[in-house]
Amino acid sequence: MPRGIIFIAAAVALYRSLKWFFGKRNGTINDMPNKAFMWVAVIFALGMVFGTPYWGTKKPGSFFERAAYQGMFYVYLYPNGQKVKSYRVPAMVTSRVESDEDQDGRSYSWREYRIEFALMPNGGRITFYDSDVLLELDQVVTMYDDHERLWGVQLTDQIVKK
Repeated sequence: MPRGIIFIAAAVALYRSLKWFFGKRNGTINDMPNKAFMWVAVIFALGMVFGTPYWGTKKPGSFFERAAYQGMFYVYLYPNGQKVKSYRVPAMVTSRVESDEDQDGRSYSWREYRIEFALMPNGGRITFYDSDVLLELDQVVTMYDDHERLWGVQLTDQIVKK
């Protein structure tokens, strides 16, 4: 379900709950608080619909995630794509929303996560040029680095603190 519809439904629920608890329902001048509650709910919905893509959070998988951002997040790297040994390392991850239309003219969208580089514990830096492979949150994806080594990469939602 699109976020906009959920935000509008939340605004309607906010309006109805404010009206139920605080508003008057007799159609007189005392009904003015209901109009104020309605405007609060409308401004809330518009702020959430139009504000979240630009000022939302930079946390992967969050409901209030921005439309596009770049940041340092922890990833698990598995050498040779095997889950025998892993490194939890900071990595530069880029996120954005892509959209397209199918043959029937219906539009759909999806989120893409891409890793640029990872910083190893020994101070080394691994760069990933495999642009066709997209990361998925909490799932292992196999990728090749700049030296043609195979890695299993698992994106987490943990932000690297400075």
